[in-house]
Amino acid sequence: MKGKVVPLKVKAKPAGPSLIRDWPEIKELLQPYITEMELCLHQEITKAPDLIKDYLLAQAARGERLCPGLFLATVKAGGGEPQEDWPRLSAALEALHLALKMHRSLGRGEEGMPAATAVLCGDFCFSLALSLCADVPIFVKGMAEVISRSAAAAVNMPGPGSGLESWRRFVLQRISSGSASLLALACSLGAWQSRLELWQNEALAFFGHYLGMGWRLRQEISLLERDLREKKEKLEINMPLVYIIERSPRRHQMLALLGKNGGLLPGKLVRGENFCKGDYEDYVNAVAGSCFDKAREYLEQLTGSLDRQILSRFIG
Repeated sequence: MKGKVVPLKVKAKPAGPSLIRDWPEIKELLQPYITEMELCLHQEITKAPDLIKDYLLAQAARGERLCPGLFLATVKAGGGEPQEDWPRLSAALEALHLALKMHRSLGRGEEGMPAATAVLCGDFCFSLALSLCADVPIFVKGMAEVISRSAAAAVNMPGPGSGLESWRRFVLQRISSGSASLLALACSLGAWQSRLELWQNEALAFFGHYLGMGWRLRQEISLLERDLREKKEKLEINMPLVYIIERSPRRHQMLALLGKNGGLLPGKLVRGENFCKGDYEDYVNAVAGSCFDKAREYLEQLTGSLDRQILSRFIG
């Protein structure tokens, strides 16, 4: 698929609510490319086998669009000359995000989707991501590195008998190698597309990395709240749970279960704990805030060398 994406009879379904408060304004600044990206992604997903098409369309409609948004915003900030392949390349980044997200959902029973079907959905999106950018080797190489890092971080789990600090490092490394690495890639590729200098590319990559850390940490608060509200049978270890375990009188029991069950805790056990939402929320927001501060530091390094206004809108 090459060239500019033109809307035919199929209309893009609206993206789900974004984590970014200023997303409507950002989206307006990124026109027409962000809308063309939506059309490209939607049209490509409609080519999926019927068995998984509806699920893929539903997942894509709820996407946060951080990856394509950051790529396009970085290109715009860097003064890149408009190119017809921007929508296609940014759609490739969103497809990769969807693939990683769906593979990570395995075992959580989300959407009532069997594990085998979730694997097929993720694999389709991996293939879609790479095929959309197959003619741009640097995109393919960057995506392959993110896939490798994400897979390694997911399986490099603390074993039985590991302490809480090991699980805390595991959670942070999983975010760093997954969500954060993907946003770092989006910024780095945007800098490459704008032909920025190496030091600018590196600063933007670190900006994207810490941005990804901060947003994923904040997202974990709402994910835990949703799982508790829906009375999920198993809860995946994340930063809010690290806080709850650390302050629980049943800490050793929970740690033993984490090691035995591959990083999962019985939802019933966690719901039986006496904890306040505001406590773990404050803790996680403080960690996320430190990540956003680092993102600001790297963005400030670029003062005078590119337009930072649109990129600063992504910081929480």
